[in-house]
Amino acid sequence: MELLVGGGRLGLGCMSVSGQYDSGTPLPAEESLAFFQGAHNAGYTHFDTAEVYHSGPFGQPPGTDAVFNEAQLGAFFRTIPRSSFTVGTKYAPWLHDWNADYPTVKAALLRSLSRLGLGYVDIYYTHRVPSREYAVAFMHTCRRLVHEGLIRAVGLSEVSTEWLVAAHAVHPVRCVQQEWSLLSRGIEDGLVPACVRLGVAIVAYSPLARNLLSGPADRPTDMRRRLVPRFSEDNFAQNQRMVTKIEKLAADKGCTTAQLSMGWLLQRASDMGVECIPIPGTKRLPHALDNMASAQLRLASGDMESLEQIALLVAGAREGDGYLAGAFEGGTKKAEFASALSQIAEVKRLNPGNLACKHFDVAYFNSLDDGLKARMIQCARSGFENPDSGVGAYAMQPDDYTALSPFMDPLIREYHKAS
Repeated sequence: MELLVGGGRLGLGCMSVSGQYDSGTPLPAEESLAFFQGAHNAGYTHFDTAEVYHSGPFGQPPGTDAVFNEAQLGAFFRTIPRSSFTVGTKYAPWLHDWNADYPTVKAALLRSLSRLGLGYVDIYYTHRVPSREYAVAFMHTCRRLVHEGLIRAVGLSEVSTEWLVAAHAVHPVRCVQQEWSLLSRGIEDGLVPACVRLGVAIVAYSPLARNLLSGPADRPTDMRRRLVPRFSEDNFAQNQRMVTKIEKLAADKGCTTAQLSMGWLLQRASDMGVECIPIPGTKRLPHALDNMASAQLRLASGDMESLEQIALLVAGAREGDGYLAGAFEGGTKKAEFASALSQIAEVKRLNPGNLACKHFDVAYFNSLDDGLKARMIQCARSGFENPDSGVGAYAMQPDDYTALSPFMDPLIREYHKAS
């Protein structure tokens, strides 16, 4: 199955249209429709979304008035022929108690299809792969859904090489969605060669390193990126100096830093012999048009080497420890992560009525660093052992509150309401 219709080289990451990088505020319906139409007219034919992309506070469940990214796309898809685009969406296992069984996954898929207004999706991913066993179970489930005509092909996101091979043995994996950019090259050692051997494409998210390679003048303050190590105050200053060096190379080429960085990725993928579809995310049509122009760049080996030397100056990891524990880098951390999730599920099962346990949100827990995870588990256990303690069960360190506020605020509101 072709991921791109009409010979394009880029897809479009749609997450920001529903507000994930703008304090949860989505584009109004008319603006999102105009944006998608403009992008499609410019040659974007593959659109990437997920069931967890919606308006509202980042990492929190959707409210009754939430705007889903899938629904925004659905309004647009009704205006164009089905043959003129492909779409990939993602199943979020943390919303479904980390189950990959057929009834659970199919129910989630049908909800996504309803929001998209489609009879099938071209690619259906699992948003994370917590274990080898989960990967195998998900592929068994999706094999049935392929046969039913509800999905055309299956994808995995943030998967290790070993687990990709195991999943592919059950049913062909069409593509893996991984972060890949000039500044994030960890997949090149093992995963990319495995994809070449298996004939698996790479859908590269954050190909501009969460906009760092666009040369932002100001440090991001949105909830999503301000916790990324590369955007800490010290690291961001150093990374701006690094990007300035890329800007000079781009000026010599008559292009922008974003175009040059995207051009590097397309060339690198070609050199490694792997099919790669970058999906830069934006909600601004001029940025989408600028990104599309990168497909026309051709870089010599000297250009590639110069960029790679500059990229060695990057300061900070691509994400925090909590995120990476659930990503392909996790390694042994993935086992610890799965164990922590099991502990949370058990605490909630034993004492579902306790406030401290009731609001122990697995989706938000996924984004935290290991130390904070451990303290949250300890506090949930305290809530189980002291069922009348309520909010007092959360004896957090002072600095924890800022990181936990999206989780804690609803808990405190309910506690005061109950009191």
